[in-house]
Parts: sequence; C-alpha cells; structure tokens
Amino acid sequence: MFFSPLPTFYTIIKRRATGQFSGVPYVATLLNCLMWTFYGTDAVAGLMLVLTINVAGLIIESTYIFIHLLFSDAESRRRTGGLFAGVMFFYMIVLLCVLGRVEIENRPVVVGSICVVIGSFMYSSPMTVIAQVIRDKSVENMPLFLSASALINSMVWTSYGIIAKDIFVIIPNALGVCVCIIQLLVYAHVSGFAAKGMGPPPGTLQMQPGQGFQPMMTPPQQAANNTPMPPPPPPPPAIVIANT
Repeated sequence: MFFSPLPTFYTIIKRRATGQFSGVPYVATLLNCLMWTFYGTDAVAGLMLVLTINVAGLIIESTYIFIHLLFSDAESRRRTGGLFAGVMFFYMIVLLCVLGRVEIENRPVVVGSICVVIGSFMYSSPMTVIAQVIRDKSVENMPLFLSASALINSMVWTSYGIIAKDIFVIIPNALGVCVCIIQLLVYAHVSGFAAKGMGPPPGTLQMQPGQGFQPMMTPPQQAANNTPMPPPPPPPPAIVIANT
C-alpha cells in the first residue's frame, strides 16, 4: 500500500506541480505510522510485524510529504507544512505522556485507543477527495491503483486483527474496507459517466503538462475556438464624380 501512490508522485514530479492532489492523506498516514510504530515497540504491545511495517511506512510517507511540499503552491505548502508540524507535536506529547505517566500494563489500551481514532481519521480522509471527484466528475485526483491497494491492505490487516484477537487493529481497518469500497464505487460511477461523453462541466480547471491550469471546454466551444475568423468584407466601391 505504501508504494501505491508512486504513479501520483511521478506525475507530480513530471509536471513540477501538485495540482489538486491533497497532501492531507499522506500526513494522516504518517501520523498513523508513527502511532502504530509506538504500539508495536516493546514499551507497549511488542508486535514485531506491526513495528517493522510501520517503520518502512514512516520513511516512505515522509518522502511523499517532502515531494508534495517541494512542488506545491504557497497556500498548499503552508497548509501541509502546518499539519505536519501539528502531527509531530501531537506525537511527541503522546510519547512523553505515555512513557512518563502510564503503567506498562495499561499502555496497549491507551496507545491502541489512540491508534483507533487516528486510523479512523486516516481512512476517512479520502472522503474529501471523493466529494471533489463527485463535484468535478473527474477521477484524476483518485487513482484506481491507490484505492484498490488500500482496500487489499485494509482487508489483510482486518484479517490479521481477527486472528490476533486485537480489537485495536480490527476497528480502523474494518472502517478502511468500507471507505475503500465507497471509493471504488464512486470511481466506477464517475468513469462510466465520463465514458458517455458527459465529462467535467465547462469551466472546470484541468492541469495540462507544461501549460498550467487550463479551462476545459465542451466540443462546441472547442469548435468555435478552432474555427478561423472570416475574412473582412471588401470595402465599398469608390464613387467617382466626374467633372462636367
């Protein structure tokens, strides 16, 4: 799942602009990896599988966020950077409070509960993208491979939680299964809508490689723009008055 956004970031690097791709899901995933890494350490639950996978996720998600900050506009950079700083501050507070105030036998419950809340937020964050896809009638900002990978990942971790009888693993990943199914249904609906020739409404901004954002036009508008201008009418014949 961590490698599934690679096509998206290849597009961002190629265009040298993030367009309408939001950095919120990647910051949310980073916080989720931070908390599950803490949960998997010997100081909390001691789950080596959870620990190793989420350490890899930390490295990958940090790279995505760096690329997003590098190529985003000033407003998006400020929003993503502020969210990233807030995430790190929150994580440090949780880390210090749990290690300093919570007994070791109670830490799995405390940290696991926080992981459930954060994991639910992470899996709910694509709902903003779903709303945008429905509004713009374009699936450009919701890659199919990412949604399918997230669904498979959520199903696997839900199964792992059931086998391990860990309710803190089951809850957020079961929610992720539901959200990913909604994403795929929306993708199928919008893709079918566009395939019928009923694409994004006139005036929708679409980023073209090397050209920045350009307004999309309906075929009649494109035909009107491509029609050459008619030649100017010939000047009226000159009236010559002969002297008599």
